[in-house]
Amino acid sequence: RGRGTGLGLATAYGIIKAHKGAFQVESSPGKGSVFMFFLPAVKDRTYTDHALPSTENKGRLVSGKGRVLLVDDEKEVIEVCKEMLEALGYEVLVAGAGTQAVSVVQNDVKGIDLMILDVVMPGMDGVQTYDAVRHLKPDMRVLVCSGLARKEEIRQMIDNGCRDFLLKPFDIAKLSEKIESVFSA
Repeated sequence: RGRGTGLGLATAYGIIKAHKGAFQVESSPGKGSVFMFFLPAVKDRTYTDHALPSTENKGRLVSGKGRVLLVDDEKEVIEVCKEMLEALGYEVLVAGAGTQAVSVVQNDVKGIDLMILDVVMPGMDGVQTYDAVRHLKPDMRVLVCSGLARKEEIRQMIDNGCRDFLLKPFDIAKLSEKIESVFSA
């Protein structure tokens, strides 16, 4: 099996910064690295699901309906994004690879309203996946998603019909905003 791009650390950094935390790295050649993160303590607060809207974002969220195909090779990204999409009201299908996404689209009988597609994946990358899906379903709405600044690939996908771009890491408000933009285009 191919390997991911190591975006897990970049995603963790983004999440920690979004929660007003700090991140520290200590590295010794030949010995390894230690990654430490610190989050502020909060008194008397009950647990709330991280994917659900906070009161400050609640007014900006747009609920939706329909079926979304989420394509990403990182299991953690799939899990968190799936929770956010479900909280917004969508039915979510997942694919952990480009080839799997193409298969889901080929075999789908109910209709997919939107595909959220990672650009950087091992094997069949986002560009190749988009091209294959476009031949099967030319009118498929696609939201490109990436944590790396791969401007050429992203520009190529947008020029070929992808509706918008979503930069990782993102929160539920940004996801909601981008989906609304895709559906209103």
